[in-house]
Amino acid sequence: EGGIDGPCGVRPRMRSAGAEAPLRVLARRKRNDGAAFLTPEMVRAAERFRESHEIARAGGVLGDDAQALLTGRVHVPAPDPDGTGAVRPRQHAALESLLKALRTLGPDLGEVAILACCNETGMEDIESRLEFPARSGKIVLRIALATLVRHYARVGDEGQDMIY
Repeated sequence: EGGIDGPCGVRPRMRSAGAEAPLRVLARRKRNDGAAFLTPEMVRAAERFRESHEIARAGGVLGDDAQALLTGRVHVPAPDPDGTGAVRPRQHAALESLLKALRTLGPDLGEVAILACCNETGMEDIESRLEFPARSGKIVLRIALATLVRHYARVGDEGQDMIY
């Protein structure tokens, strides 16, 4: 059988080169009333969440253990103000931002957000992994993103635009 399971124990399904991320596909979908399935604010919240995740991972302060992240078992190292040590202030701020967002989401919505936004897992795979009924994953993702929109509105621009 072979293969290595990714974060959250999900074996990632390979997409062809140039294939769009599932979140982007959902962002283009329309609801029955013609409105966007994911609002621009939801897409920005997903991008901000993913950015925090990527910066924390790139800085080495976050490993691949999504379960540790979801259950709050991630050690947040102190930042090195000089930027010469292992943890730069940007990576520290990114991890703090990610952990605050995950506390707001809770473990169930947090797992959906990590799978969809950070791992770019497709809805069918998320539904299978989390044992959701067919075609319900996108609704749960929409709820998670609406929660992130409210969270980021509450915390403001703290940690925003960390990539420069």
